Amino acid sequence: MYHIFEPRTDAELEAYFDFRWQMLNKPLQLPKGSEQDGYDPHAMHRMIKDKNGEPLAVGRVYVNDADEAQIRYMAVSTGRRGEGIGAMLLSALETAAQQEGAKRIVLLSRIKAIPFFKKFDYQAVEKEPSRMEGIQLLQMIKDLSPAKSMLRVPELCSELETVWAEQIPISEKMGINVYQYTGQRFETRASLHANVNTKQAMFAGSIYSQATLTAWGLCWLKLREQGLQGEIVVAKGKISYRQPVIEQPRAVILQQHIDGSFDGLKKGHKVKVKVTVTIISGDVEAADFVGLFILFPK
Repeated sequence: MYHIFEPRTDAELEAYFDFRWQMLNKPLQLPKGSEQDGYDPHAMHRMIKDKNGEPLAVGRVYVNDADEAQIRYMAVSTGRRGEGIGAMLLSALETAAQQEGAKRIVLLSRIKAIPFFKKFDYQAVEKEPSRMEGIQLLQMIKDLSPAKSMLRVPELCSELETVWAEQIPISEKMGINVYQYTGQRFETRASLHANVNTKQAMFAGSIYSQATLTAWGLCWLKLREQGLQGEIVVAKGKISYRQPVIEQPRAVILQQHIDGSFDGLKKGHKVKVKVTVTIISGDVEAADFVGLFILFPK
């Protein structure tokens, strides 16, 4: 029986970093402290323990930008390799990266670990390994497949993300992406780590921006689905904050929370649409946004 979790308490982090040092740095005769770097406070960490609470594996993933994450410091207990623990750890790290909006993962693999990563669809970027701190490492990359089955119109959802990136650059910096669109439900997700304040919670301004972009994006999708063109303007927006966003930021719109019709655009008239967005921290509702949008025909 294994327990996969994110180390957070001082005791958990101490055990996490000690295991990292024991597995990766001590064999190279590197001192205590060399197992940590400046990215650790901003990265996502995962640890696996056995039923007795003994550490079996550790690993870290850091989101470099809106699209890319890097896995480092993966280690499995010497006597427990070959039991599938490494695969469990890798899957947990990939899931964490994907939840933050990453579309690909890069890593530097030690020579003996290359066959392991190839089993999980990692491809070598270079033909020959490079040497870092006396260790031969090969850069590898893996594309993370989006959950296209959760998207009613995948092509339009991808186009919307492109429109966001080109017309509203802050969306890319925030790591906002379309997670689900069924016609009845629209959900976006953002990177918490790209929007976190000194209290390790999402900036209030980022919460407002995600909610506004989500509502704007839904209006855009509804127009495109109906073959309509229009300019979407935010006329008014009001948000009520319930509690801090400290987990995966999710913005959700349900069909019944759209008040208004787009039909007037077909006759060349401007239309008004009110959209209510719920911001969710992990699985807990954290804020409500109500936006009034005016759509002008083109």
